[in-house]
Amino acid sequence: MASCSFLVLCPLLCLFGAVSAQNGNCSIPPVTVPIKNVLLSNGQLRRGIAMDMGSPPQPFALLPAWFANNTYIYDYSAGSCDDLTEDGCVTLRGGLYDSSSSTTFIRFDDPAAAGADPVDNETVTDSNWGRDSLVLNSNSTLDDYPFGIIDEDFSAGYTRQGLLGLSSNSSILNALEAAGQIASRSFSFFWGLDGATEPVRTDGGIVFGGYDAAKIDGDQNITAQFGGYDSCSSGMLITIMDVELNFPNGSSPSLSPDRPFVCCVLPELPFVVTLSQSPYFDNFESLTQTSNIGRSSGEDFFNMMYPPDEVYTGDLTFKLENDIDIRVPNHQLVKPEMQVTDQGSVFENTTISVLLINSLRDANEDDVLAVGKYFFTSAYLTVNLDTQSFSIFKANPTFDTDPVAINDDSSAADCEVTGTISAGPSSSPTPQQTIAGDGSNSPSSLSGSAIAGAVVGSVFGAALIAVAVLYFLQRRRWRKQAAGGPKDDAVSLSTTSVEPGFNPGLQELGGSDPPEVYGSDPPKHELPVPYRDRVRVAELE
Repeated sequence: MASCSFLVLCPLLCLFGAVSAQNGNCSIPPVTVPIKNVLLSNGQLRRGIAMDMGSPPQPFALLPAWFANNTYIYDYSAGSCDDLTEDGCVTLRGGLYDSSSSTTFIRFDDPAAAGADPVDNETVTDSNWGRDSLVLNSNSTLDDYPFGIIDEDFSAGYTRQGLLGLSSNSSILNALEAAGQIASRSFSFFWGLDGATEPVRTDGGIVFGGYDAAKIDGDQNITAQFGGYDSCSSGMLITIMDVELNFPNGSSPSLSPDRPFVCCVLPELPFVVTLSQSPYFDNFESLTQTSNIGRSSGEDFFNMMYPPDEVYTGDLTFKLENDIDIRVPNHQLVKPEMQVTDQGSVFENTTISVLLINSLRDANEDDVLAVGKYFFTSAYLTVNLDTQSFSIFKANPTFDTDPVAINDDSSAADCEVTGTISAGPSSSPTPQQTIAGDGSNSPSSLSGSAIAGAVVGSVFGAALIAVAVLYFLQRRRWRKQAAGGPKDDAVSLSTTSVEPGFNPGLQELGGSDPPEVYGSDPPKHELPVPYRDRVRVAELE
């Protein structure tokens, strides 16, 4: 797997000499869209990518989709939620679209006529098509944006909300670039902290045309080219060198000693990681002395369930190449089981704890392993579709923002934009000043050039940028030292600072009636077909 780090780039600097930097030269700033609790039309909250569709705007909470190019939202058709009331269906789907209420909607018979990618029809079938106004934030709107309207659950429980396609021919990135709103088809992704209680919840975000340098902790990264589509639908494969269990007593036994394994990056799926039953998950339950009681059919579908007083209480550290440690704290690894009710509220069953690990067994045991969206509570992903490359960093879950544009020549430029911009009607209540980390001090945010080299994925471009990296990183440190200011605010991810808070009993969010929940008992062994479509058995070197 191709990878790069600044340690590798240093010997190349003498070959290319110094380059002038573009700090402050940001002709097209990136477009920032929050991932947060979105206030939907039923008055309930749903976490997702906050966007509005139509005139007047209708709020949606979407999920990223690396297996699709187009944007797909559900409508009010009867098939959208067979087992739920309309209010429950609005929450489950992250919003339902009413074309008759939008004065700017235009219907089309097929994706090509609408201006969408027709290849997606092989993945998402039975869609109607249209164009309408898409609001990303108060400064960014796309008129006549093409999208698919779906009325059937095609995900078998894994991705229940509307989808924002981010694959190689992404409609949203193509439209933003064509409208001159971004300078390159690049973007970054951070799910944010998504724990069971407010102290361990923060907004995440997607940055189109760049990334948020404040959300990146340190300059170490892994960078690779897309590939391996036969076994991984996103084309993003990483090597995990080891997985450590970090117990509260300070011990850190290895889950996979001397056994590196390849993982497919699938940020739309609701788990931290999938582990084959043997040896990895068997090792996990042996080391933690726990025994699962089945799989969840709720929002964190098909993950492993435990009694709250018997679930694992430590953290999980993923050791990647280039000495990068991604530590997922327990408050992002274990949650109560959650179900959407007929009232549209999300019901937390605190009598059951869900470990966000999906064990693969029987017919799936030899599949390529995967990391999902909850991995990106502690990791930060940048993608450049123009160079067909991606990078992963350790995340810094701060409330600070430092948007950096990636230009069409893959160079970086710091943008003087402050704050995360919310999409008007979709705004959720301001989160508390919480935040997580692994207990270590967070360094100051990197300059634009520091991270762009990783995004580019080419040795030549990275070598040129490395010179500017050293300069701007040092200049930023000088500037902070001269001002006598503190380092960027960050949150401590220490497990010892947060109480689990999983008391016996049921706790409902946003409602008071007993729940009628969506979903049924999942199959006991083989994974649902849509998961098998995204990761397949492969011979790995």
